[in-house]
Amino acid sequence: MKAIRCELCGNNQLIKKDGFFQCEYCGTKYTLEEAKKLIISGSVQVEGDVKTKDADFIIKAGTLERYNGESTVVTIPGNVKKIGKITSGEYKVKGAFEGLSIEKVIIPDNVTYIGHDAFRYCSSLTSITIPDSVTSIEHGAFADCTSLTSITIPDSVTSIGNSAFSGCTSLTSVTIPDSVTSIGAYTFSGCTSLTSITIPNSVTSIGSNAFNGCTSLTSITIPDSVTSIEDGAFAGCTALDPAKFQLPISVSISKDNIFDYSFAGKGYCYCCAGQIKHSFLFKERKFGKKCVRCGKIYP
Repeated sequence: MKAIRCELCGNNQLIKKDGFFQCEYCGTKYTLEEAKKLIISGSVQVEGDVKTKDADFIIKAGTLERYNGESTVVTIPGNVKKIGKITSGEYKVKGAFEGLSIEKVIIPDNVTYIGHDAFRYCSSLTSITIPDSVTSIEHGAFADCTSLTSITIPDSVTSIGNSAFSGCTSLTSVTIPDSVTSIGAYTFSGCTSLTSITIPNSVTSIGSNAFNGCTSLTSITIPDSVTSIEDGAFAGCTALDPAKFQLPISVSISKDNIFDYSFAGKGYCYCCAGQIKHSFLFKERKFGKKCVRCGKIYP
């Protein structure tokens, strides 16, 4: 498909205005004859620093380091490949949108990477679409986006960093694609509105405290592909009914608290969700309470 692409910043959002074609981002104007020369097929790579309209964006070598604009609805320029983190000057160690009062972000199709803390503390962010070009969502990328209600992770994503969605207290639904092989530590911790989640067959490990504090979580499906669940993965999931939950036989059981300690009070093991029953404890040579699955002894 043919398009007109700005030769200065690489953006393809050009509008006709006052007899000229003007780039919406850098403001460059082209006559009709000049615009004809900009008609391209395919994509264009733009390297180096790009100066954009009103300095709304700090972009270096295709990486968006910081948004400086005032609009609450943001369309990221088409020449951006990565949403990163600025590490110098006034915004030292800040994600590209970290802490800003933005409500909606449109990410172009050629972005492959959403970096550390990119949208952390964007408490007004209600809507975001992650394009199929993205393969990696890094540590804390959407952490504490307290107004974000739902998110679909595309099939292109293979890596989700630790705490990527932690503290998203309004998040009610998440779609995890078959391309994801592991769920990191604290990935969805503190998502207090999350009611259910299905983990795809591609996932083999669930990190420590991955769903810790998801107090509304009543249903979760863990496939047989999962072989490792780390300490506290479902701790604080007080609404999860252990009687309706079964851990796959494939999971290697440690003696850590994978589940909430309240499971024990309901007659189920907080290590593996197995039933706790009165049994004769041969080593102790007495009767006591013991998990029928992992063998953990309870007082």
